[in-house]
Amino acid sequence: MKNLKYLALAVAGLGLGLFLILVWAGLLANPGVSQKAMGPYNLVYEPFTGDYKKTGKVFEAVNSDLKKIGVETRIGLGIYYDDPHAVPADQLRSEDGAVLEDKDLAKLPEITKIHKYKVLPQKDSIVAELPIKNFLTYMIGPMRAYPALAKYAREHNLKTELAYEVYDMPGKKIYYVMNVVRYTND
Repeated sequence: MKNLKYLALAVAGLGLGLFLILVWAGLLANPGVSQKAMGPYNLVYEPFTGDYKKTGKVFEAVNSDLKKIGVETRIGLGIYYDDPHAVPADQLRSEDGAVLEDKDLAKLPEITKIHKYKVLPQKDSIVAELPIKNFLTYMIGPMRAYPALAKYAREHNLKTELAYEVYDMPGKKIYYVMNVVRYTND
């Protein structure tokens, strides 16, 4: 009976510890949403079709290739075209990569031999911001940010498009962005 008590305490302690780690990573975070201009971004990327959870390998490959040609990136960016609640995981489309700094634009001819490139222009956007605490933030963040963005858009009669995420590694923040298309009267 005494061993069962210790086992129950250990399980409860592990459960509490896991819960606290998830809270620290952002499980209960209430991301502030604001409206501001975002961009422009010089994006080096690769298209990907599949579960968004598997995009990490695409980001790593792009960054690794850039590093080989002397380009150090500090900001990642992923464009997510499909709603994972409406599209099967194996059919989700994204473009995942890194933002080039102006000083590296001279290397575009070499970069575009191995990866795709485009400019995301500056646009009026709604933005939710969360701090990067650990690897769990990348999984928990979207669950907190996108509902907050959708609510903000509804409350302010905004029509949005093009959801993307900016991973600011030096600033240790993720910006969840939806471009504003127009104001609605609905």
